[in-house]
Amino acid sequence: MKQWQIGALFAAGLVVGGTVVWLLTRSSGSSPHAAGTSGSQPVIGPHPVTSSAPGVATNAQDLLQRLDAAQRATFHVRYTTGSASGSHAILEVWHTPDRVRRDLTAVSTTEGTAHTEEILANNKYVRCVQFEGKEWQCVGAPTSSSGTLTDPLQGAEKDMTGRKVTLTRSVIVGNPVRCYTVAAASATAKPSQFCLTNDNVPLRIDGGDGKPVEATNYDAVVPKSLFTPPAKVSG
Repeated sequence: MKQWQIGALFAAGLVVGGTVVWLLTRSSGSSPHAAGTSGSQPVIGPHPVTSSAPGVATNAQDLLQRLDAAQRATFHVRYTTGSASGSHAILEVWHTPDRVRRDLTAVSTTEGTAHTEEILANNKYVRCVQFEGKEWQCVGAPTSSSGTLTDPLQGAEKDMTGRKVTLTRSVIVGNPVRCYTVAAASATAKPSQFCLTNDNVPLRIDGGDGKPVEATNYDAVVPKSLFTPPAKVSG
């Protein structure tokens, strides 16, 4: 029987904000197994990223403090990204101080569509996947493999030591935002940019990796029913 898996193009589509979200592979007739990231976040909750070390610019410290606050916020954001090849991804995040759900829909002109869903709630981590024309499959995984799930910047680089950070203002989906542009780390790298609402929610995440995401919808509606997996959880 044919083995189903997210192919190389989908793997590329799952890189959002500088991190590979996750891959889940299934063989016909077998239980799904997850290939997780090597994250170190065991349970949901604030994980301070603020730095007051010498060499960190004032604007950078402001950004890091606001990202700390974002981990305690309640929000729902839908982001989109695309590529020249016609493939694109839709990233959707529901976040509260004690629960997070992150969905990713990767669309390829050659591979079809794959939809992933990650849920971290009640100190339990569940990953689900649905390939085009197939049923949902869900698997439990260690909370330590939840990786960047609770990170408001979805894994984008936060080391700003010795780098100039410029602050500007803009509007994204009708919301005023402050945009922090971080100078490139080297002559061959690109600058990164993060735009946050007045409530500290990122509406634009550009880690300088060529895969920026920008919000197409933002609200604070996060019902508890969203944290129920779409299929029976194995493992």
